[in-house]
Amino acid sequence: AGYATDTVLAVLVAARVPRSDLAAIALAVIATIGAVVAIGLALIQPLLVHAFCSLCLCSSAISIVLAAGALAEAREHVAAAQGSGSHGSHSHPEEVAQ
Repeated sequence: AGYATDTVLAVLVAARVPRSDLAAIALAVIATIGAVVAIGLALIQPLLVHAFCSLCLCSSAISIVLAAGALAEAREHVAAAQGSGSHGSHSHPEEVAQ
């Protein structure tokens, strides 16, 4: 369900729907939670289970990369909203530069 939610939010952000700034922030929050959980699960493998699952480690890596990208996107949206002085009237950061 986590990856599905990430996908829906990412599509909303990429499609530049109205208020995509909120979708970007929601994506960053959910992806960050997923990355924190993934790191925890990756740490449990050697510490408690004493075994590694390559699929689990790949999933953890994907979650971390997704969170990094989502945080960068949300940061751009927030900066664009603050720069415009209207707190979100622009639906995508590139629109502010024009």
